[in-house]
Amino acid sequence: MSLSSLTIQNFRNIESTELELSPSLNVIFGQNGSGKTSLLEAINYLSSAHSFRTQNVEALIRHKQQSFIVAATLLNEGHKTRIGIRRSKRQVLRRINQETINRQIQITHLLPVRVLHPDSHKLVSGSPRNRRSYLDWGCFYYHSDFYPTWAATNTLLKQRNALLKTGYNRRVLEAVDQEYIRLSEKLDKIRSNYISELLPILNIYSGQLLAEKAEVGIEYDKGWKQTLAEQLHSDSMRDHKFKRTHSGPHRADIKITFNEIDARQNASRGQQKLIVVLLTLGQIKHFYNTAHTSGILLIDDLPSELDRDHQSRFVAAVKDLKQQTFITAIDPSSMDLSQWQESLMFHVKHGCFTEVL
Repeated sequence: MSLSSLTIQNFRNIESTELELSPSLNVIFGQNGSGKTSLLEAINYLSSAHSFRTQNVEALIRHKQQSFIVAATLLNEGHKTRIGIRRSKRQVLRRINQETINRQIQITHLLPVRVLHPDSHKLVSGSPRNRRSYLDWGCFYYHSDFYPTWAATNTLLKQRNALLKTGYNRRVLEAVDQEYIRLSEKLDKIRSNYISELLPILNIYSGQLLAEKAEVGIEYDKGWKQTLAEQLHSDSMRDHKFKRTHSGPHRADIKITFNEIDARQNASRGQQKLIVVLLTLGQIKHFYNTAHTSGILLIDDLPSELDRDHQSRFVAAVKDLKQQTFITAIDPSSMDLSQWQESLMFHVKHGCFTEVL
């Protein structure tokens, strides 16, 4: 799967652009603030309806405009699919092949996107929410039951918390707990199986990408210690006091280790960035192995993320994955991309993109 064309209107500083893309490598270069990252951000927004730079939708809409549009043509084994999203401050319109759809999840399923950007190290050093997001992206494409199970579990969690806040009939709470436990255990099984399949792939990439003799690992914490029924019983007084649920899949986390020690304490900022690169490639490889199709990899400012040696190792690994890849840089000569034969290069200035022949 790849994007054969991309249309962006009134997104950040991009007034209007239409690009025909390479299914292999697309390099976008220009000065800071020219619009390089905005193009990657637009692709990611089309996939997920979220920005990796801000939670403020208004910041994404070009100054003095009411909405933005991001649309693309997907090419998958010769079959074309047109997808698009129009977003204003208060409304969103999504379409697949000119048919209006209600759920972002339908586009997300068609357009798997992973991003590496200057803040990606927060996957290691940031909050558990970042690591759950990483884990759940993989599970979403790994198991068809994941999303409906995840969504139903979150609904039950909200119902449970509402009962704790407003006072509750014990029978109602017990009924909610029974279904919450069942679905939470199902969600945990999917997450656990995914981690088990991901780990051997990470071990392979550790050997390929880490110049030093180092090992990256993942330790999965499902969000409770005993059986979940026992945990909810143990937590009952605390849950009642604070009027919220303290244990469950919403508290899951993954501990990322570097040489068997928590990477938050044991790895430098540069090593954390390299660990995230490794985790991302491992996840893409697992997706390719299970879905039997490719996705899209967005890399914002590769030269600042990796030194020359690790860049070379990384570029070789990405090329072998056969993913459509977008890389931004101020100066493309700072990268050795000679391993890619089929590539396109675009220069951007003030939000205007020009293909460089």
